[in-house]
Amino acid sequence: MTFFGKITITPTSPDDRIEVIDSLRGFAILGILIVNMQVFSGSGWEKYIFTGKLDQLIYWIIEVFADNKFLNLFSFLFGVGFAIQLGKAIRKKSNFRTVYIRRLLVLFFFGIIHGVFIAWVDVLSAYAILGCLLLLIYYFSNKTIKILFVICLLTPFVYNLSDGPNIWNQENKEHVVQNELKAKSELCHSCDRELHKDGTYNELVLMRVDYWSHILTSFAWYISIIGNEFVMFLIGFYISRKGFFQNLQKHIVQIKRALPWIFIIGLTITLVSLYSENLFSNFSDIIKDPIAELLFVLGAIAMSASYLFVIIILNSSGLWKKCLTWLAKVGRMSLTNYLLQSIICSFIFYEHGLGLYGKLGPTIGILLTLLIFILQIIFSNWWFKWARFGPFEWIWRSITYGRLQPILN
Repeated sequence: MTFFGKITITPTSPDDRIEVIDSLRGFAILGILIVNMQVFSGSGWEKYIFTGKLDQLIYWIIEVFADNKFLNLFSFLFGVGFAIQLGKAIRKKSNFRTVYIRRLLVLFFFGIIHGVFIAWVDVLSAYAILGCLLLLIYYFSNKTIKILFVICLLTPFVYNLSDGPNIWNQENKEHVVQNELKAKSELCHSCDRELHKDGTYNELVLMRVDYWSHILTSFAWYISIIGNEFVMFLIGFYISRKGFFQNLQKHIVQIKRALPWIFIIGLTITLVSLYSENLFSNFSDIIKDPIAELLFVLGAIAMSASYLFVIIILNSSGLWKKCLTWLAKVGRMSLTNYLLQSIICSFIFYEHGLGLYGKLGPTIGILLTLLIFILQIIFSNWWFKWARFGPFEWIWRSITYGRLQPILN
């Protein structure tokens, strides 16, 4: 059954997939749930309640080792996927742009449905919007991409500093930073916590509609995602276009040598950014906050790279490679598993389910995260015994390519 005109390009066959990339996606999905669990459960906004030493330690571990790191990895892999699809399209001389734009439109639709009707924490709509920008670098040279990377990385920093003169000219405002770049974070806090605790499903939907209508019209949000998610898109596109994943064995020795240094550098920069309040106490907030934010982004990129290298190294070992095969199945249906995490957590924490919002601390949250992810590993491996795509991936591909895709092996 065909819905649109003739399309010459076809979905990637399961046999053509690069398994280590799927393993990395599965690993990123785990990390995203670790971070999002604090949002779903409300523990991230109510730290004053969970003051036990173990809870505080877990808060710190998540902030240092997980926050932004796994989302970076997920974004990086989006850029990798774009480069792989582009290479395939060029070889087959197919109408890649048409298919790709349809793919992004469907992804944006998934993002809006997810962000409004399931949980306001969503990255799919941002990926769909930023994915359009990748088409603009279609013919860019590698040198131009590296320059663009630096520009995008520094854009939030420069934008943040640009508010400085306005603040300096105001009396008694020396310690007040009206930083529009933090609009995304501030809106997260503004989502009424009381509604999450005992609001009806309809009230939650209306709140999310208001939230996303503000987000999608916020110039600061676009600046923020260009300086974070799109930067990782560019890195992934550049690395993949250089043939990195097609020649992993060639790079494995250099990867092993670089791993400890990249991790140490990333961890150091991250800690400096988190403790900037004390380290840069003599600096004005107008300068200190943008520097701390830029350092956090740089530290997260380095630590994400170290996680990438760990999975690649483990994948080169026979024993670990078999274990990662289970993780790869999760990554093969990363869209489905990402959405399932939100669906499961919404029923656990909100009033139309168990209503446990604000009642479980980060310690319980970590245990719940591991339980959900183990179930996802079992489900994903069972699913692919008979199916070619995950359920939401099948819908995504069917709409994108204009015809129902074969789902059975």
